[in-house]
Amino acid sequence: MRSRHASAVPSRDLRFPTVVLLALGTVAGLMVGCAPRVAVTQPIAFSHAAHLKEEGGLECKTCHRGAENDRQAGLAPLANCAACHRRIVPDHPEVAKLLAAYQEKKPVRWQRVNVLPASAMVQFRHAPHTRAGVGCEACHGDVATMTVAEPVIDVARMGWCIDCHRENGATDDCMACHY
Repeated sequence: MRSRHASAVPSRDLRFPTVVLLALGTVAGLMVGCAPRVAVTQPIAFSHAAHLKEEGGLECKTCHRGAENDRQAGLAPLANCAACHRRIVPDHPEVAKLLAAYQEKKPVRWQRVNVLPASAMVQFRHAPHTRAGVGCEACHGDVATMTVAEPVIDVARMGWCIDCHRENGATDDCMACHY
């Protein structure tokens, strides 16, 4: 039988140091990831205002279908855009760029507007938020009034997310987002 004082080997229980290192890494990652975003320049000047609600009659999910069921919101294929724009303002300079890309089978290299940096170690999913009835404008602002989409909130600031979860009765368990 071993005495509790007889062991000369240090404890192998590394849970505490591991938790401390993970916490420090998370804080450092969030600090790096929370740098203010600047407006991005898109290859085609897409106007959300011209396409959404009253003007164009489309909804966010028309082009960002993945927001309902997938890991990411995604974008509509150019074929969807071309289907309408062959008839609707095809001579507009920005629409002409889009139609040319479609005809030449070249992808449009859209720039992400809201980016969660890898250093934030967050696995964000649109689908649970959509199913819970969280409107797109809660995180993305009133995009329907924007000519150019731009970040409205710092999506990498964890405190904003936690506040929203708590105000709406959603889980604030770390493992819900950090896994």
